Amino acid sequence: MVILLVLVAAVLGGSVLPRVLRLNSAIRSIADGEADLTRRVNMKGNDELTKMARSVNQFIARIQELVSDVKRRGLFRQFSCKAVYGPPGTLASVLRPELQR
Repeated sequence: MVILLVLVAAVLGGSVLPRVLRLNSAIRSIADGEADLTRRVNMKGNDELTKMARSVNQFIARIQELVSDVKRRGLFRQFSCKAVYGPPGTLASVLRPELQR
């Protein structure tokens, strides 16, 4: 019985552990440093670890969308605050319709 458990542990540990470590390493490399939101975790297969990698990728993509949206809105507000009261024919006249949405 003990021998069987040791064999099962060796087989599972030998195939699963390296993939867990690879997934962990990929996630850490994205999170560390510049937090590059264009990077994704690349894992192939159809097991739980691959599903987890896909979920992490979806999460990163959503964060990337939110950051882009915040940047876009921030730039728009920066320009609109400076231009909203400008004379006709300036950037203010272009932005007014956008601000009313």
